[in-house]
Amino acid sequence: RVGYVHIKQMDPEILAQVAAEDLSFGEAVKRGVCVSPPAGVPNPADVVAELSKLDAELFVIVEQDLYPCAPEVPLPIAVTTREHLAGCGLTGTRRPNDDR
Repeated sequence: RVGYVHIKQMDPEILAQVAAEDLSFGEAVKRGVCVSPPAGVPNPADVVAELSKLDAELFVIVEQDLYPCAPEVPLPIAVTTREHLAGCGLTGTRRPNDDR
């Protein structure tokens, strides 16, 4: 049973470098591995479509690791990420939105 889902978008090129160089997660974040949708993988629309098949109430956490960053950086990213995910069918409601 799935109770919650934690979604992150990753830059596949940086992710490959991190794997090849056996870097830590902290170093990966410093290099910009975490990106805003739709710039990375997995495709958020595909994730939302698969989650909707579960026919279950889910708590979804969407996160982009940015440390270190200036305090004003996260809010605009959060706003555009929420807008993008809403366009994929993930809304503030308890269920994915079928009106895509």
